[in-house]
Amino acid sequence: MEKTIQTFRYLTKSFAAMTVIEFLVILGTTAVMDLVWYLTDRYNSIHLVRPLTAPFELTSAVFALLIGLLLFTINFKAALANGISRKTFLLANLLAAALVAAVFSIFNMIVVLVHGLFWPVFLSFEVIYPNAGWTGSLALQFSIYFLLLVTGWFVTLAYYRSNLAAKWAISLAPFGLFGLLVEASHLAGGAVFMAIWEYLQLNFGDPYRAAASLLVYAAILYGLVYLLIRRAPLKE
Repeated sequence: MEKTIQTFRYLTKSFAAMTVIEFLVILGTTAVMDLVWYLTDRYNSIHLVRPLTAPFELTSAVFALLIGLLLFTINFKAALANGISRKTFLLANLLAAALVAAVFSIFNMIVVLVHGLFWPVFLSFEVIYPNAGWTGSLALQFSIYFLLLVTGWFVTLAYYRSNLAAKWAISLAPFGLFGLLVEASHLAGGAVFMAIWEYLQLNFGDPYRAAASLLVYAAILYGLVYLLIRRAPLKE
């Protein structure tokens, strides 16, 4: 447990720089959004206070994925070089990912709250879930960022363990899968995409179901990451 805590502290320090950059980007996005609104609204004869929609969670999602993609193998090599086991490293990453996802979610909600003191602002996904509320917004954001962090680990480990041909196969797999889905749906008279739509409605009908579904996907990916990292060699 002591090594897990030490590794967790090391990981949080390695994530700190990108977390601060994410905060600055969010604040910069807010400033640009307000400036654009001011420059366009001043030409209106009637100035109405209309709620603004801000893509804060989209920016945080990109940073969550980048943290998972860019830092995992660097930290993995550092952990092995310092005698940290793969299990300990992966457990510490799980805790650090949960912390990052929570910090991103809370920071976005604080920006929304503070900005709302002088101008109402909503997150982008509230267009889909208008009645999410604070708890629904936090739960959905946390699950999205956590899933993207784990996705980043999975992708970077898959590339890390692959040769050149396998890397090309991984890169082209999403396009090939989409093509197969289009062709299968065409042959089935649109039944495939209809089934996908019904599945999405069932699992993402409200923010809490969506958050639960995303966390299930994250758990599945985490299991795959564990399988990939068990015998991952230490490369230069």
